[in-house]
Amino acid sequence: MIASSVEPNACLDGDDGVVMSRAYWLRDVPKGRTMELSRQVQAHWRKRGYTVTAVGTGDNPELSGESTTDSFTLALGWAEGDDLYLAATSPCVTPDAPTAPATPPATPAPPQR
Repeated sequence: MIASSVEPNACLDGDDGVVMSRAYWLRDVPKGRTMELSRQVQAHWRKRGYTVTAVGTGDNPELSGESTTDSFTLALGWAEGDDLYLAATSPCVTPDAPTAPATPPATPAPPQR
C-alpha cells in the first residue's frame, strides 16, 4: 500500500463525513505491457459489473470506473517510468452512520513514491 493514501479526507460537498482512498503499486509489470494489463483490468471490471467511466487514449493505459453497488471510484493509474497503480476511493461516509452515496468522490491523485 502507498503510505500517503491512508488518511481520510473531508467530503468535497461540505458534509461532516470523510472519503477514504487507497492506492497500490502494481509491481513486476513488464515495461511495454501496460496496455495489455489495462485491457485485462477493464474486462475484469466489466465482468464484475463495474461501470467503466473513462479509458486512456493512444498508449495511455489509465482507466476510471465506479462500483454500481456502492459508488466506490476505481482507477488504474499510470505514472512516470511506465509504472501502474490501482486506486479506490469511497463515497462520502459518516463514520457512525450507514453508507449512502451523497456525491461522487474525486479520482485519487497518483501515489507518492
